[in-house]
Formats: sequence, C-alpha cells, structure tokens
Amino acid sequence: MMNQPRVPTIVMVDDDPDDHLLVREALVENGFSAEFHQLLDGRELIDFLHGRGEFARKPAPRKPDLILLDINMPAMDGFETLRKLKACPEASIREIPVVILTTSRDQEDVRTSYSLGACSYMEKPAGFEHLVGAMKVLLEYWFDVAQIPAGPHGHG
Repeated sequence: MMNQPRVPTIVMVDDDPDDHLLVREALVENGFSAEFHQLLDGRELIDFLHGRGEFARKPAPRKPDLILLDINMPAMDGFETLRKLKACPEASIREIPVVILTTSRDQEDVRTSYSLGACSYMEKPAGFEHLVGAMKVLLEYWFDVAQIPAGPHGHG
C-alpha cells in the first residue's frame, strides 16, 4: 500500500475571527485538507510554537508547514512576531514559511515584511470568490510547487 501524504498544518494569526472563518471556508471550497489552527495575535503564535501558556497542557502541536500572518494585531503585531520567529534559535521554527496576509497595501509594509523574513506578501482579497481564487494559487504554490525544508515535522 502506498504511503498517504500527511495533511499539512496551517496556522493563521489574525485578530479577526471572521477572517479565520473565511480562510477556512476558502480551504474547503478548494477541496484542500489541512490541520488549521486559528490564533489571535503573535503572542499566541509564539506560545503555540513553544508549547507554552494555554498550549502547555495540550499535546504538542505539529510544527506548521505554513503560517498566514496579519500585520495589524493587538498585543504583538505581525512585524514583531516575524522578528521573533526569525530570531528563534530553533531552526525548525525559523524555517517555517510565513506569508503575510493583510489588508495593507502600503509599500513600506511590503518592504518591512520581506526584510524581516516573510516569504510572501498577499493583500486580503475583497470578496469571498476572490479569496477562494487567491487561496487556490497560494496552496498550489506552497504545497505543490515550492520546496520547503523537511525536518522531523516537515512535509518536504
């Protein structure tokens, strides 16, 4: 029997629960199966990745294959989150691809995101159908085309 590819893990970090729902629905609409985690800010993401805080009592989650990160969030914004991720001593965390998914069209935000180590920058599409199309392209690229570092939790 052939090995079944494992379901990828995607973490979305955004303070808007409606955006979580829309992205989850876009995944379903594209027929894409993923372990999908929804977090509200950068602090939650850092705790999630290190199994701290509210995540300490839960089974250790698999390291994400992809992080979708908003910029404008309370507590810890996307830029500070990106700084912490890319400065992490654990390569398995530093190497997780991070796609900025935000409403900002500001070129300074685009430049800052890439300079801090984002792998891609994507403006949130207006309208669900546009989101479905954008997510299809994003998912095909990251899970069918791109080569990402394999590790004990990697899919590559």
